[in-house]
Amino acid sequence: MGVSLNKVTSPGRSKRVQPRLLLSSIQIIVCLVVTVFLGHAQGTEESLNRIHIKGSNAMKAVVQAWAAAYQAENPGVFFSVDGGGSGNGIAALINGHVTVATTSRPLKAREIRLITQRTGGPPKDFIVGLDALSVVVNKANPINGITMGQLAKIFGGTDGFSTWADLGITIPSCPANTILRLSRKNNSGDYTYFRETVFNERTRFHPNLVTIHQAEKLVEKISLSPCAIGFTSMANVTNDVKVLCIARDDNKETPCIPPTAHFTHEGVYPLSRPLYFYMLAKPVPLVQPFIAWVQGIKGQEILRKSGFIAIQESASPVAVQPPS
Repeated sequence: MGVSLNKVTSPGRSKRVQPRLLLSSIQIIVCLVVTVFLGHAQGTEESLNRIHIKGSNAMKAVVQAWAAAYQAENPGVFFSVDGGGSGNGIAALINGHVTVATTSRPLKAREIRLITQRTGGPPKDFIVGLDALSVVVNKANPINGITMGQLAKIFGGTDGFSTWADLGITIPSCPANTILRLSRKNNSGDYTYFRETVFNERTRFHPNLVTIHQAEKLVEKISLSPCAIGFTSMANVTNDVKVLCIARDDNKETPCIPPTAHFTHEGVYPLSRPLYFYMLAKPVPLVQPFIAWVQGIKGQEILRKSGFIAIQESASPVAVQPPS
């Protein structure tokens, strides 16, 4: 009887357990399906509501700050922010890989033509701030100001200045008084803007030009090298280097203009430049409110705190001096 009872009750128990197992399995499957669906839906939402931004390394930090602040106010908008240089940002825009290219220089005519040919219309540009490309030297260098002509002879071609003595400068801690020329890489807006503004695009940089990828490293190198001179965004300048004022020509009466907010905003400083957002001609509804916010009060305050100059600036003028 014991054996018979076991044979009868065991299948009965099995039948009572099976529906529970089946129900649990169904619940697990449903949960997995819902999880996958929600994850896919969330991923789709982020993809559709994501603004891809790439370009100027000088602008990367402020763009990241803009994106974080804007997203905090607009949780449904997502951002991808990358540097790589103005040239790389423009290339990404041309190839359709980004929504916005950030640049510290205007697009070249051939870049505009290429975008127009590929997309059916010219790109749209938005000025989101101002910058003063600053010429910096080591603090041991007694020079305080320089002219545009002198910069051209230092950085351009091969028949210009090779030593600081050519400018009437002696630096005791600089071996042979030889000029050490430093610049960002050729894909940076700094490199292109300086070349086009100080000499011209057809003139090559001096063959002994030393290029450095990161602006912070460039400034650090100058702070450690008494012979060095370089140029970088005003947002990257530190107290470890000396910033030079610049005169537009070699006339001794021409004032030497420092890279202040006032002179940059007025366009008096010779290396004043706008900071740009570029996007394709086809409207992107998600981007327009963001750009308006960047150009507004909150965005411009973040810009100031990042070391740049707001589109509307109320700084007071300062006295200027002849170059020395």
